Amino acid sequence: PTRRSSDLWQALVALSEANAKIDAVTVAGWLKSRERLVEVGGTAYLAKVTDSAPVTAHVEAYADRIGELWQRRLMIATRSEEHTSELQSH
Repeated sequence: PTRRSSDLWQALVALSEANAKIDAVTVAGWLKSRERLVEVGGTAYLAKVTDSAPVTAHVEAYADRIGELWQRRLMIATRSEEHTSELQSH
């Protein structure tokens, strides 16, 4: 792993062990207090990383979306089977 990844991992582990909230602000604070924030790419990099990662706080929304897509897929499959049956009966 890169030094950047190592520094970020250390921040995440330390914050988790302290039962602290883990977000871009707390990670930035932890890194800044150890003079590592600039080396990992600053707050801009942390924002980029957090924007691209799924958030457990949104797990219900993700589950709802997966459910919606599954329902849509079932409807398409059912209609396709019905259409095939109609074509075969003619």
